Amino acid sequence: MKRFISCLLLLLTLLSAAACAAKQNSPSASETDSTGTSAAQTTQGEAPPAIPDSVKGNGSSIVIQTEGWADYSPLNILDIGVTEMRNEGINDAAYTRDRRIEEALEVKLEVRSYGHYPESYQALSTAVSSGDSDIDFCVMRSAIFTTAITNDLLLDLDQEELVWFDPGKSWWDGNSYDALSIADVHYGVTGDFTTADDLTYWCVYFNKGLRADLSLDNPYELVKNDEWTYDRMFEMASRAAMDLDGVDGMTDSDRWGVSMIRDILGGALNTAGINIVQKDENDLPYLSFATEANITKMQHLLELFYNDEYVYCFANRPAGTKDEISIFTGGNTLFTIGGVYYGPQMRDSDTEFGMLPMPKYDESQEYISATSPLFLSILCTPKTNKDNAELKGAFMELYSYLGSELVIPEFYDRLLKWKVASDDESREMMDYIFGNTAYDIGGLFNFGDISFLIIDMMYTKNTNIVSLWEANEVKVQQGIDNLLSALQNVS
Repeated sequence: MKRFISCLLLLLTLLSAAACAAKQNSPSASETDSTGTSAAQTTQGEAPPAIPDSVKGNGSSIVIQTEGWADYSPLNILDIGVTEMRNEGINDAAYTRDRRIEEALEVKLEVRSYGHYPESYQALSTAVSSGDSDIDFCVMRSAIFTTAITNDLLLDLDQEELVWFDPGKSWWDGNSYDALSIADVHYGVTGDFTTADDLTYWCVYFNKGLRADLSLDNPYELVKNDEWTYDRMFEMASRAAMDLDGVDGMTDSDRWGVSMIRDILGGALNTAGINIVQKDENDLPYLSFATEANITKMQHLLELFYNDEYVYCFANRPAGTKDEISIFTGGNTLFTIGGVYYGPQMRDSDTEFGMLPMPKYDESQEYISATSPLFLSILCTPKTNKDNAELKGAFMELYSYLGSELVIPEFYDRLLKWKVASDDESREMMDYIFGNTAYDIGGLFNFGDISFLIIDMMYTKNTNIVSLWEANEVKVQQGIDNLLSALQNVS
């Protein structure tokens, strides 16, 4: 492994001046990707994993470590380690899955949950460093994924010992498996092991009543006709904005066109087809952002996002004002751009809303789905716990399969389609929201803190992306080099 990575590093050095590997093309939203999965692609009817009866735990524990995101409840992981039925769809489906796998593999499921990743990471690091870790799986946030790899805390998922794990099955997201690897070492994957990764998809909510009152275009039809673009959305937003309180300047009592948080900028870049970093034919990362086309796209998006006349960005609003969700649920904006995790909060409001995919940059582009580069949940295995590898491979495969059969249908059909999205057309939109996921490894690995550098532009309304990139390009490249150098010491 060391010799292999050393050779690849040498090759990368020789080619760095002329890094011109072909860009990875995201699959068309209209195509079926047999290696990927999402909440929109359940596996009912597909044969379950063919795990023999001889694979049993004989009462041993399977320990899963999970983490939330800054104790923010909408992003909590609620479908792993459920201990009681509550007459609630997702909870009860998850409870059933846990009991079924415990019985099938003769194991006892133990979950250790942390409210935020610093505590979770410290527990993982301490356990692995001791050489006596009993943690079988960890569901970690992408914000610490690179740190975990660099500090040699994670095991390659593509090992023979995990014999029953098959990332080509539809209950795993094969796109994530490919994206989260370095030098063909696979450190993490997403899929139907948990719905937490589906919560982090970006989408658009719109006020149905306000849209009708203003006689604006039907956004559902725009999506289906391939006309749902950023320009079209912001043009509609400009027509919705109005000063209602008579106070000089727009306040949170006025009517806005779009509300958003700063984090959405990274997702917007990805849905516009922009990637900070891509990988070459040797599965090694290289910088791919600084092209004329990417810079032009990003500058145009910033011009749209920074328009104070109709865009309400919570990142740069005065202290004490409403956040991007409450201004929408209060009926004071036409659109809000945010995460799928907003949905349960919105269903408690009186505002009738619909859900839409993120727009395209222009009509010639396919719709692209994107997730948060910071709080995406990634399934990993700790480095030092190599006992019962065959049982662990069977567990992760069967757990994800049962998730696709039991939990995902509840999440997708009942929570999103029937409870949050209150109309047939919004339910149809879910296939666009989840249907064509692209992972920007520059953001997911956060080389040189590039994810934070980009989204923090929203605080100051910085439009000079060229200067920002020139000031930080070396830092981002150093982040890549540091990771590759650390991999040379992987045992």
